[in-house]
Amino acid sequence: HDKGGGMMRIQAYTGETINIKLVVENLDTLVDAIGKFAVRGRDGEMVNKDCTIDDNALLVTLEPSETMIAGSYTYEFRIKIGTEVDSLIIDKLIINESVIKEV
Repeated sequence: HDKGGGMMRIQAYTGETINIKLVVENLDTLVDAIGKFAVRGRDGEMVNKDCTIDDNALLVTLEPSETMIAGSYTYEFRIKIGTEVDSLIIDKLIINESVIKEV
């Protein structure tokens, strides 16, 4: 489920590990940056975590325990460099009910 650039609607299934990579095109370096990732559903915040930074990309992993509930969620990547905070992307995370519960 690695995707990059522009609009990033993410589709997954319940109980999946989701690796999300956001490539930041318009910054020279993310060396001093702090990346944040959050997912929110109808009932409020579901996940809020720090991103790993690799060159010019923000990386975050949603664990199976964080993807158990099917539904349509809003996610956001934010970045902080010094005192400047920018929202890089806000889009949808769709978690579909998996038919197979256990493998």
